[in-house]
Amino acid sequence: MDLSDLGLAIIPPSLAILVEALNPVNEHVIRQSTSVDLQANEDFSQSQFYLDIVDRVTTLSTAAVEIAGLAPTLVAAVTSGFVVIHNLSSPFWPTILYVLILVGVALFLVWLLSGTTFYSAAVVPIKIKLPRFSLTELPDGAVGRTRQEIVARSIYAINGLLILASIIVCLVSNWASFVSHVLRR
Repeated sequence: MDLSDLGLAIIPPSLAILVEALNPVNEHVIRQSTSVDLQANEDFSQSQFYLDIVDRVTTLSTAAVEIAGLAPTLVAAVTSGFVVIHNLSSPFWPTILYVLILVGVALFLVWLLSGTTFYSAAVVPIKIKLPRFSLTELPDGAVGRTRQEIVARSIYAINGLLILASIIVCLVSNWASFVSHVLRR
C-alpha cells in the first residue's frame, strides 16, 4: 500500500468524523428553530406546555440528526475498507472477515434502533446484557447509555478504527522496503 492508497483509505473516515463533529444541525440550532417555528403568540410561547413541546421536539430532532450521521460512516466504511483490502496480497479471507464485521455492526445498529422512536432513542437508557465474565457488565442499579449516545460513540469508534487499520496495513505492507532502506544506509 503506497501513500496515495493510504490517503484514499483515510480520507472517507476522516471526513465522516468531521461531519459528525462539525455538524451545523445541533441541539442549540434545533431548539432555536423549534422555538421560532412554534411561536404563535406571546401568551402561548411563555406557557409550560409550549416549553415542554420545544424540549421534546428538540430532543427527538437531535436524535434524528445523530442517527442520520450513520450514513457518512457507512460510506466511509465501505470505501476505506475496500481500499485497504485491495492492497493486500491475498485479499480473500480479509474480505470475508471485513464483510462479516461490517454486516455484524450494521445488524447491531439495526437491532439497537428498531422499534424505537427518536425521542426514546435520546432519553431512554438501554442496558445491554454482557457475558457474566465481562468486567464491563452493568450492575443492576446502573443506568446504561441511550441509543443516541451509543450511535454517536459508534460513529467515532468505527471511523477511528478504519483510520488505524489503514495506517497499520500501510506500515506492514511497506515494512520490508523500510527495513531494507534503513539497512542500506
